[in-house]
Amino acid sequence: PFEDEEEIKAMDNKIEQMGGWMKALERGWVHQELWRSLLEMQKEVETAKRVAVGVNRFAIPTEEDFQPKLYTPESNEVEQYLTEFKEFKRKRDWKGLKEAMGNLRHAAEKTNDSLVPYAFDALEADATFAEIIGVLRMVDGLEYDWAGEREYPF
Repeated sequence: PFEDEEEIKAMDNKIEQMGGWMKALERGWVHQELWRSLLEMQKEVETAKRVAVGVNRFAIPTEEDFQPKLYTPESNEVEQYLTEFKEFKRKRDWKGLKEAMGNLRHAAEKTNDSLVPYAFDALEADATFAEIIGVLRMVDGLEYDWAGEREYPF
């Protein structure tokens, strides 16, 4: 890293003497300088000349570092959730949902209106976040479902 304006001017002159940035890149000089600079910075961190928070200063000892507990739901909880979710989707008013999603898509494609009211209307019609995002992805020219697991239902 440069310490002052004189170092920057000297480096600029060196690049100009090589024939400019493109020549310096073609010769590999820029790549060499980057590596040299990175190695220098690494040495400074290792010798504590340069502070790296969490590495050589203010580091938390391993035994004191917080390790969150991983949540693993019981299989019956998962089954119950999936059953309830399927029932939720089955009982939705498909006519109202289709209309709300159509309005959202139309607003996104054809107007400059804020999409927030349309998204809230879709949520009130029991659309899921994935369905709303899917419709907005389609407006942007992307697939409805990035993972390819769902078909466009509206």
